[in-house]
Amino acid sequence: MTDRGANSTQLQAFAICGHKALLAYSQRAAPRGLLLYGAAVCETQTMAQLHQLVAQLRGAAAEREAAYATLLQLEAEHFSANGGSSGSVTETAVACASPLCEVLCQPVSEVSAAEWRRAAQVLTALSGLDPARVGGECWNPRQCNLVQVWMAPDNALGVVLAKEPASLSAEDALTAGWAYAPEPVQWATSTSYVANTQAAGIDSTEFFTMYMPANFMLNVPTPSDDRNLVLCPLLLQLLAAPEKLPDFALGGVLMALQQGVISRPAVTAKLLKQDIVAVLVALLRQVSPTELIANAGFSRRPHGFALGAFKDLVETVQAGGEDISAQLLTGGFVDTLLSALSAVEEVGADNANAYVVVWGCLMALAALGGEALPQIEDKLRAIPSTLRYLKESQINFWSDFGITAGTFASIVAGECLARCAFCFAVCGVAGPGT
Repeated sequence: MTDRGANSTQLQAFAICGHKALLAYSQRAAPRGLLLYGAAVCETQTMAQLHQLVAQLRGAAAEREAAYATLLQLEAEHFSANGGSSGSVTETAVACASPLCEVLCQPVSEVSAAEWRRAAQVLTALSGLDPARVGGECWNPRQCNLVQVWMAPDNALGVVLAKEPASLSAEDALTAGWAYAPEPVQWATSTSYVANTQAAGIDSTEFFTMYMPANFMLNVPTPSDDRNLVLCPLLLQLLAAPEKLPDFALGGVLMALQQGVISRPAVTAKLLKQDIVAVLVALLRQVSPTELIANAGFSRRPHGFALGAFKDLVETVQAGGEDISAQLLTGGFVDTLLSALSAVEEVGADNANAYVVVWGCLMALAALGGEALPQIEDKLRAIPSTLRYLKESQINFWSDFGITAGTFASIVAGECLARCAFCFAVCGVAGPGT
C-alpha cells in the first residue's frame, strides 16, 4: 500500500471514530443544534441514495438489478421494523414508481421477460409503502405510467399479448398477472380509486379514458374469447398452488383472472368445470377475516382480492342463466365473505380496504340471486349492526359512481333482502310492503 493509501485509510478511521463520538455525545446531551445537524446529514444521505437508485433504474442491466435488490431490501426492512409506511422509504417508493414503469416499457430485447417480471415485483412491493401516492405516480398521464406499460407493443407483456392463444403458457399467464400486480396494492386504502386519481391529479373521466382501452384482459382486441379461454385457466392453475408463486405475485394473478371473466360466460363456464369456487375459497381461508379486509400488509397478503374475483364471477355466471348460489353457500364462500364484513368494525373504517369491502363483499351480496338466496338472507339478518356500521362509514371505492359502502349496505339491506324489520334496523327506514 502506498503512503497516500495508508493516509487515506487513517483519515477514514479518524472520521468514523469522530462520527461515533459525535453520535454518543448527541445521545447524552442532545442539544438542538446537533439534532438538526444529524437530521440534515440523514436527509442528505437519503436524497443521495434516492437519486442513485433512480439513476440505476435508468442504467444498464447490472445497475438495474442492483437497484431492484436495494429497493426490495428497503421494503423488507421497513415492514419488519414498522409494519407500515412512513419517512424516507416512502419517498423513495414514490420517486422510483415512474422510473420502474420506464423499465417495464422497454422492449424485450433490452429488458428480458425474467427481468420484466422482477421489475414488476419491485413496483408491487413499493406500492405497499404508500398505496395512494405510489398509485398516483403510476397513473399520472404526464409521465411514464402503467397504461403505457400495458400498451407497449414490444415489451415482455406485448410479446405475450401478440401470441396465438393456443401457444400461451403458464409463464405467459404469470407475466399477465405481474402486469396487474401493483394495482390491487395501490387500491388498499379506504378510498381506493379515489386516492389514486387524486394523487395523480386527474378526475374519473380522465382516468377511464386512458385506462379502459389499455386493460388487456377486459378489452380483448378480437371478437372472440380465445385468449381469455386459455389465459384464465392458466391463471387458475397458478392460484391452485399459491405457495409456488413469487412474493407479491398473488394479487396480480387474482386481478388478471377477475378482469378476464367479466361479461364472458364461456370463460366462467370453463372455470366452473375446473373448480374455481373451491380454489378461491381455499385462498380466502389462508388468512384471517381481518387480514382479508385490512389495508395494512395487503401487499404481502392480497387474498381479499379473491372476493372481488368472486363478485365478477357471480355476475357473469348469473347473466348466462346459471345458478351457483347453493355452491357458494355450501362451499364456504358466503360464510367467509360475511366473516370478512363483520371484521370491518374491528379494523376500523379508515383502515379497511374499500375494494374488498365494497366491490368484493357488498356488491357481491347485492348481485347474488338463485335458489339459495333465502338461506343467504338468513345469514345476513344475523349481522344488522355490521351493515349499519358500513352504511354510516366513509369507505369509498368510487364515489363518482356511487360505489361506496353506504350505498351498497343500504341496497343489500333494502332491495336485496326486502325485509321490513331488517331494513329498518339497518337503514332506519321501513322497507317495501310496510
